Amino acid sequence: MAAKSFRLYRPEALDGMKLSQILQVRRSPMGTNLFGLFPCENIRPGQQLYRERAVAVVESPPSANHAEMEERLLGALVDKVCRENGLLSEELKSKTEALMRRASVLCPPSSKDHHFALNTAGHRQRRGFWHRIAMFNHSCIPNACLAFDDQVAMLTATKRIGVDEEIVIDYLAHQTKAQFNSPSELQAYLKARWGFTCACQLCSHDATIQDDAYLHRTSELGAVWALIKKQRAKTSEKQNQQINFLHGVVDSKLATIEDTYDPTLPARPNVARTWYPLACYKVSLGHWPEVNKTANSCLWNLGFRYNTSFSATSPSLFAQHGMATKEALRCLIFIWVTYLGVANSPRMQHRKEDREMYFASGLAARSVAKVVYGILVGNDESFMNTYEPIVFAAVAERCSLMDALLRLDHYGGNAVLTLRSMGVRPTVPVFYGWRARLSEKPGP
Repeated sequence: MAAKSFRLYRPEALDGMKLSQILQVRRSPMGTNLFGLFPCENIRPGQQLYRERAVAVVESPPSANHAEMEERLLGALVDKVCRENGLLSEELKSKTEALMRRASVLCPPSSKDHHFALNTAGHRQRRGFWHRIAMFNHSCIPNACLAFDDQVAMLTATKRIGVDEEIVIDYLAHQTKAQFNSPSELQAYLKARWGFTCACQLCSHDATIQDDAYLHRTSELGAVWALIKKQRAKTSEKQNQQINFLHGVVDSKLATIEDTYDPTLPARPNVARTWYPLACYKVSLGHWPEVNKTANSCLWNLGFRYNTSFSATSPSLFAQHGMATKEALRCLIFIWVTYLGVANSPRMQHRKEDREMYFASGLAARSVAKVVYGILVGNDESFMNTYEPIVFAAVAERCSLMDALLRLDHYGGNAVLTLRSMGVRPTVPVFYGWRARLSEKPGP
């Protein structure tokens, strides 16, 4: 085989194999004769677990038909791998195609450039093959997340992972799950695409629900989306009436939908995706107390749990991290703006203790947002330049936070260009003790 060759392991040789100093292959509790990756030490949120360069990657035009392009790209990928590894016989090509049909990954060329947009329609996509990354099993409630930078895939932990807990990722992270009308449809897709049925905690819960009950829950979530969209189309002249409407109908509907889930579930991502647009709508109205409440509901449904002993001297906002998603990052930014805005409001000038508490909360929200950003992008080096100018401008009420975040995708994450396009000149923050307090670096 050539230097770029990849090894195909026999199942009996996998048990106990070390993938790296901190990762080991063991038998997975998810199924019989199934193997997974486990940590050799306790893992913290934001810790990078593995990096791998692709065996092969091919481009997918944004306007291409997904099914047709998948077949064409798969063929090109198989030809590339077989040619580079000298696997030229038709039998070996057929085996390679069977392997890569299940192991290839649909992904963006750069997670940094794609993490801003919740809707990635029209964005370039790639299909690549990372044969060791493919050894990680799937869960609809993952504890690790993949990020991509050109041909390099980076796997990062999204929460604390113990040595006996399997590391799992979401195979559908870059696809929409709204296309599945029932748990059986989702399981049929996973079986056809990857040859397994998901037995994660969320799917095990959904399996106990009849399809008609699941459809009713899905239709209720869709009705909430429709209500939010209808309200957003109205003018903001009667903001109080709109807020009261949202309190009376949308919030109660979402709370009712939450009650249909098992309370022991660590996360309810479908509900979180509905809380998120509601938070965005409240941001557009500038109703910050309600923004904070709704953003917290979204994060709670993604598995984040608040630290009940949080204080200015113990600034760890969450006792438990949850799923690292684009919605989670945006909600943490909303909370960051809310707390920082209150801390720097005139009514806090003579309330030093309260001001200190709100400021510490804002700093802690920023710290967690930076961790989530690093997970989604692969590193957190560009976080400050990407988001801080926008947050400071929003707190100073020199720009609309939602408008700035929506424009950020168009300007490739360049906050300075984003603000200038809105007629706002980025300035050095003059907020109370900001730079000095950043050096304290509260833990995640």
